[in-house]
Amino acid sequence: MQVANLFVVRLIEYKQTKNLNMSKLMLSSLLHPEEPALEVHHYHETLWEDDKAMDQFTDIDEMIALIKESREAYP
Repeated sequence: MQVANLFVVRLIEYKQTKNLNMSKLMLSSLLHPEEPALEVHHYHETLWEDDKAMDQFTDIDEMIALIKESREAYP
């Protein structure tokens, strides 16, 4: 996907669990094509409503575990 003639965003990997989605994206600059692409990990907790506090934190523990796993795999 090209964004405003500035960036190219490619979806590399997508994982989905019960209440958590993780996307791995590659972000490349069209203005500076010599620059290396950036890898972005995006985490989305599907039950966490905007402007609300969570009632249970078991899903947060799952998110933290995924982030730790991702950091170990891609230092």
